[in-house]
Amino acid sequence: MARSHMAEIDWKKRYVANTVSSYANFAARMLTGILVFTAILNGFGSEAFLFWQLLWSFISYSIVLDFGMGFTIQRLVATKSAEGKMDEVDGLFTTAFWTFVGLGTVSFAIAFLLKDPFLTFFKIGDVNRPDFGLAYLYFVGSVALLLPIGLFPAALIGIQKQYWYNWFCVATSIAYLVLVTRAIEADQPLSQIMLLSMVFTILPYVLSA
Repeated sequence: MARSHMAEIDWKKRYVANTVSSYANFAARMLTGILVFTAILNGFGSEAFLFWQLLWSFISYSIVLDFGMGFTIQRLVATKSAEGKMDEVDGLFTTAFWTFVGLGTVSFAIAFLLKDPFLTFFKIGDVNRPDFGLAYLYFVGSVALLLPIGLFPAALIGIQKQYWYNWFCVATSIAYLVLVTRAIEADQPLSQIMLLSMVFTILPYVLSA
């Protein structure tokens, strides 16, 4: 009876922690997004701004490469955690992780081969081509890396510890805002801004491992 009561209290604490941190994460991301977008709009030239928007428009399409595995891991972890059989999760998680490592590697290889045709198709001029090409590689490389490491927050959600990921996101969002806006003010090239953006996009996932 006492153990059941303590478990209920622990569940309620995690629920509150997850809820509060989720709202904090949402607010931090929204505020950061608005401020960074404004800085980019004012600090980039028209071609750099349009190319930046073009690349980030593809981020939503990368979700289809998940094949629902993140949600599957989340449900499996939640179920096995409740049953006290977390050791049974290791096999599927390891298989999914290395499958996504392979998928990410293949995706990056294809994107790498398509770099020049991509830049040519969107009529990137010779002056900006080297810098934009590097920004493109940073972007597609990071998206490929997000495939396997995206499983870590899913596992945290399954064990009701999403608050760790949320607070990591809040902290990295603040750091991202400060560093990226300063880099834009310093007139850093697009590729360096993209590298900073992708580092701070990936960081919460790595910290959740």
